[in-house]
Amino acid sequence: MADTWRVTSQRQTEELNPAGTGFESVWIVTYEVTSGPARGATGQVSIPAAQYGADAVRELIEAQVAALHEVAQL
Repeated sequence: MADTWRVTSQRQTEELNPAGTGFESVWIVTYEVTSGPARGATGQVSIPAAQYGADAVRELIEAQVAALHEVAQL
């Protein structure tokens, strides 16, 4: 787990694929920012089930949290 955020929920669902030609299985992971300028903010990332794993989810969340912190400092 990262120092500035934590996963609050995760669920698997079906979403329209990027090409718009069918559906694919994805994981929706919800997180909460626990410290820093964006503390209290929540968000979610969607990742294809075939790519689902701790490293891939961490990378997506950390990118979003970095943006949240930048905007919160404006």
